[in-house]
Amino acid sequence: MPDGDSLWMLSTGTGIGPFISMLRTEKPWERFKRINLVHGVRVAEDLVYQGQIEQWQQEYPGQLGYQPIITRESIPGAFSARIPELISSGQLSDALETPLDTSAQVMLCGNPDMIKESRAALAELGLAKNTRRKPGNVTSENYW
Repeated sequence: MPDGDSLWMLSTGTGIGPFISMLRTEKPWERFKRINLVHGVRVAEDLVYQGQIEQWQQEYPGQLGYQPIITRESIPGAFSARIPELISSGQLSDALETPLDTSAQVMLCGNPDMIKESRAALAELGLAKNTRRKPGNVTSENYW
């Protein structure tokens, strides 16, 4: 993945697992000024790794942004819309106070529909798919 000012990790369900593993290493913390972890689930009880995320926010103050998304319950601090809609509307970048533009690197992991629709929303913002032949801004993994 190319360097960037920020790293966005957008996940649904168990797709957060690989991101948690990556954040347990020093590399992302050294490479990116800002890391935004977004986790979409159906119900609040599916939000996992809360203790670990809070620990990182204390360990790396101002470097880790976290945004939960819960689609079937209304919980304070969580969005209820789907990730692609939040990208398109600008709500994610506003909430996490980080531009979602070509200075960012975005990783997508989870539901294939979320990945497909998020790629389209990111393309509308000018963020291209990252390939070996042509470095871009978006890297994805269907985790389903």
